[in-house]
Amino acid sequence: MAITKDGKDRRRKLGTMTDAGRELATALAPAVVGISEEMPAHSHPVERDQFLCLHAARRRGS
Repeated sequence: MAITKDGKDRRRKLGTMTDAGRELATALAPAVVGISEEMPAHSHPVERDQFLCLHAARRRGS
């Protein structure tokens, strides 16, 4: 991640994913998906459905 200052607004910082960061994110993605699927697997079906709905709503920005 490369962080730079905004030339027009000194309060704002801009983050840019570096090539190394992109490679790391790509390498970690399967593990993240696996954990996301595994975490609710041991829950009661109703709780699992509620968790997945809440997670989907958060991803949509609701």
